[in-house]
Amino acid sequence: MKKSLAIIKLGGSAVTDKTKFKTVRRNVIKGIAPILKRYHDKIGKMIIVHGGGSFGHPIAKKYNIDKGLTESNKIGLSETVDAMRELSLEISTIFRNFGLPIFPVQPSSFFITKNGEIINDSNLIVIREALKHNLIPMLWGDAVFDISIGCSILSGDKIILHLAKKLRPNVVVFGSDVEGIFINKNGIRQLVRKITNKNFNEILKSISLSSQIIDVTGGIISKIMIMREIAKLGIKTCLVSLFDPENLYKALVGEDFVGTLFDRLK
Repeated sequence: MKKSLAIIKLGGSAVTDKTKFKTVRRNVIKGIAPILKRYHDKIGKMIIVHGGGSFGHPIAKKYNIDKGLTESNKIGLSETVDAMRELSLEISTIFRNFGLPIFPVQPSSFFITKNGEIINDSNLIVIREALKHNLIPMLWGDAVFDISIGCSILSGDKIILHLAKKLRPNVVVFGSDVEGIFINKNGIRQLVRKITNKNFNEILKSISLSSQIIDVTGGIISKIMIMREIAKLGIKTCLVSLFDPENLYKALVGEDFVGTLFDRLK
């Protein structure tokens, strides 16, 4: 019987402390490791994609890597790529200590963008082979070559959307430092349990009016748009907090969870 496939995003705001340069939240990573192992051992295969947090974002912003390649930011491009490899090594080391067979795959070595969007067919044979051998491919947001502007930031979210289109996983779970999508309704902060075609525009408007969360990958609005695109593929897509590992497991296996579910719209 074919095993199910899950793609799991480890948000940079959850696995790092974004207020402190290059600071890993090892307790969070150690907390979710047994959950991922339980899923991998008993339920199905998985791909992990992590964000940049306090590693990639500050350097990319300092050198304006998202604006393109110049003579003055080539060192910054190199630093950004290395910072993300540094974070990836921290995460994969912890996971391996819990028995997770992580196989790191560096996005900047094969993804090419045009104005920030993936344009190549990007042969995913390495990822497919890793999955075939029951390894766990792990990718991350990265600074990549861009044929229009020299270089750009390819977010982990855009990588997940690309993988979702190519590999059609059963479930995609975005792990964050918050329980889900929140809106302010009549002065009260409310968790949106489900986003549908009917309430999408209202929710997006509410968030755009209140959110100040912007980074080199586009912030919360960009994330919501990408999650909706994945849901439109008919894939279960949800946002949960990584600070509650058991809740992450519930989202992965289809149990009732606390978070935001995007309605599957084919």
